[in-house]
Amino acid sequence: MQYELRKAGLDFHAQWAQDKRAFLQALDRFAPDLILSDYWLPGFDGMAALALARGRFPDIPVILVSGPSGRSWPSKPSNAGPPTTSSNKG
Repeated sequence: MQYELRKAGLDFHAQWAQDKRAFLQALDRFAPDLILSDYWLPGFDGMAALALARGRFPDIPVILVSGPSGRSWPSKPSNAGPPTTSSNKG
């Protein structure tokens, strides 16, 4: 994703976190303008990341993305704000 965003001319600083501990550490060190998260992470999913992010930064937008996994997305995330979804199915 970073490659595609930079290729599109966006200048940004990214923090990478692949588990809950790293995500919380990143939130402690870095106040983001936007959080972009994969929905399906081993042992830590996008809804958990959303809840943690909302607890610390309630006004920062969170975008959850995922490639095809054969799993379905939750139909109504609780307290997540207005749902905005995008599908990669054509």
